[in-house]
Amino acid sequence: MTMRFVMIGGFLGAGKTTTIGRLAKLYQSQGRKVGIVTNDQASDLVDTHTLRNQGFEVGEV
Repeated sequence: MTMRFVMIGGFLGAGKTTTIGRLAKLYQSQGRKVGIVTNDQASDLVDTHTLRNQGFEVGEV
């Protein structure tokens, strides 16, 4: 089994969370397992909540 990692970074408001959610949905539709780990610098962990609300399991660092 081959594991692949995709790391996404960028400026605030660049569309990182949107891109991650869309890629995760695409990969799941292809039968792939998806894991998401966030390193959200915001005090309220907006990215983590956004992705969890989309139905993804999200771990935090």
